[in-house]
Amino acid sequence: MRHLLLATVEDPHNPKSWSGTPFNMRKALERNFERVSVLSSGTPQKGLLDGALRMAWGRQKYPLWMTRTALKTYAKRLIKEVQEQRPDAVLCISSQHLIYAGALDVPVYMISDAPWMAYKQAYQAYETIPLLAPTYARLEADMAKGIAGVIYPTPWACNEAIRRFGVDTHKVHLLPFGANSHCVDSDERVSARVRQRKLNPLRFLFIGKDWERKGGPLAVDVVNTLNAQGVQASLDVIGCQPALETRDQSHVRVLGYLSPDKPEDRATMAAAFAEADFFLVPSHAECFGLVFAEAQSYGLPCIALNSQGIPGVVDDQTTGLLFDASTSAMHIAQRILALIQAPGAYQRMALAARMKFTRELNWATFGSRIRSLITSSSGQSHDNTPP
Repeated sequence: MRHLLLATVEDPHNPKSWSGTPFNMRKALERNFERVSVLSSGTPQKGLLDGALRMAWGRQKYPLWMTRTALKTYAKRLIKEVQEQRPDAVLCISSQHLIYAGALDVPVYMISDAPWMAYKQAYQAYETIPLLAPTYARLEADMAKGIAGVIYPTPWACNEAIRRFGVDTHKVHLLPFGANSHCVDSDERVSARVRQRKLNPLRFLFIGKDWERKGGPLAVDVVNTLNAQGVQASLDVIGCQPALETRDQSHVRVLGYLSPDKPEDRATMAAAFAEADFFLVPSHAECFGLVFAEAQSYGLPCIALNSQGIPGVVDDQTTGLLFDASTSAMHIAQRILALIQAPGAYQRMALAARMKFTRELNWATFGSRIRSLITSSSGQSHDNTPP
């Protein structure tokens, strides 16, 4: 199998699109297939009825990409591209192109971070669920039954696909994404830095745009609790500008948004990773969490909640510590103290984190594994026409 068609509503040539995931995925595919054709579809123009409904309900309640008109347009584009390019297989990022595509006469795979409704329900406290969501979820489930396979980066997402789609387990494939930016140093250099960490004072790093969803208040509470127990600890915050209480400001340094396009911002980000002892992002909702992969590339143990896809990126008690959502800051602080006080325990966890990145959480590994997966296509009938 030499020629792969990659279809997406994102821009896989733009490293800023979806945090760089389609961009890095395309590059990984190009290293592993002789030819990769790309279909990148923007949102179709709205019809009069869709425009009126969008004005009545609002953009979040009535997104254009979810309308029947848009989905049929996506399908037509995919069908035309398959007919013209004649690929050996098709890989679609998310399901928009596939909902109404019907039989394509080639093996078709869909890859995403989670089944669409699983993602929306996980994030429902922070994002609006559109009016057309139940219909779209049903169409996605019907589509999944007719294609060669669906690919997700975490066990949680795979289990949600089996439960929601009703597909055979052999059609659901676990394949972690790679870190979109990462430490480029060798394993040996990262290991040497890990062994040089003094852990006194303790330095924690938080990265995220959504302060509440990412668990920023809990991260601050953990650092405050450690300081209250006589352990010097600080927290660097990147990606947002939270309003902090006066009592928190002595322990928290807010660096704000750092642009990957600016050399000085990239240097600041790299320094924050290099100077940290732990990556502390107790996110309440997370389908995957690419930043956990990035942190582990620096040999940082991750402190996080046992939320959705995070256990697929962070291995509890091996590359980090995971906690239930109801866990108190006091308990998290006590577990961190127990870790750093046990001889050799911190270093083993930090080195295991780096090894997880080296072996699993990188795009080179992704590329070779997805080629093996797609080239082993069973050749079954692939009819994804909705009933």
